[in-house]
Amino acid sequence: MDSKLLVPGDLIEIHVGDKVPADARIVELKSVSLQIEEASLTGEAVSVEKIVEKVNTESDILQERKNILFSSTICTYGCARAIVIHTGMDTAIGTIQKEVEAAAEEEEDTPLKKKLNEFGEQLSKAIGVICLIVWIINIGNFSDPIHGHWFRGCIYYFKIAVALAVAAIPEGLPAVITTCLALGTK
Repeated sequence: MDSKLLVPGDLIEIHVGDKVPADARIVELKSVSLQIEEASLTGEAVSVEKIVEKVNTESDILQERKNILFSSTICTYGCARAIVIHTGMDTAIGTIQKEVEAAAEEEEDTPLKKKLNEFGEQLSKAIGVICLIVWIINIGNFSDPIHGHWFRGCIYYFKIAVALAVAAIPEGLPAVITTCLALGTK
């Protein structure tokens, strides 16, 4: 069954090599023991042994919940049945994802990023003014017979102004900034 279709209360069976599809409470061990690799969730390097007995803890520490299988962890030894208690963003890994998203929203721009944004805006304005000046200077050339018509001359010099704007944008700016930062840290 696809893990997207699971709802709290469903009974799942986990075997060696299976990825746990949702947070679930163990109800029956079908082997001598059950070990789950929780490195993706807790960072522990070794597999954690799970038990069936109820754990009397109200702690928020995931490692103390020995009777719970967590979503996205992997079974490394044993087989067990469990009842789904949380799915989707309500799982332990979903909670971490919510916290990461909240932290990203609260994050402010660094001073370097603010300065680069300010520089980019000033550069854009300067390039725009220069291109407008180049186009205005050539107004007298719009009706040149080589273009055939005043409107075609207008378009021709507009293309030149746009080409000037594209050429004026420094393509190597990110590389130069990276190099300067690397040299600064050295």
